[in-house]
Amino acid sequence: MNSIDVDTHEVTAFVRLLNSASAGVTDEMRDATERATGMLMNEARQMVRVRTGETRRMIGRTVRVVSGSAVGEVRSAAPWSRYLEHGRGPIEAAPGRVLRWVSPTGAVIYARRVGPAAAQPFMAPALAATRIRIRAEYQGAVRKAMLKALGA
Repeated sequence: MNSIDVDTHEVTAFVRLLNSASAGVTDEMRDATERATGMLMNEARQMVRVRTGETRRMIGRTVRVVSGSAVGEVRSAAPWSRYLEHGRGPIEAAPGRVLRWVSPTGAVIYARRVGPAAAQPFMAPALAATRIRIRAEYQGAVRKAMLKALGA
């Protein structure tokens, strides 16, 4: 009777190597995400138009690991950021009411209606400006993680 022997020892050892490398890969991707979100956050802070600096101060980032994957977010906590980025349509006061605001010169202004405001984007241009550097950051992290996993 003929027989075929199959030795999976090397495959099993390789799987063990990959499993043990998983934490190192996650660490490397988290670090790359920290650097990438930092680049994007700094670029957005440079691109936002500044009057008081409040919007710039409210641009921040978070990085967390979810199910072994690094997730990063750059956002502005300023409630008006959406309108800066995308613009807004006209605003009308409620019946019997008026809109009130203080102009950059300090004058108090009252009106029943204000026209649309043009967009002054800062997040999308910041992403466009950093896209190549972010891609390079992740390519370097993948290369580094592979070398660590293979013990090189």
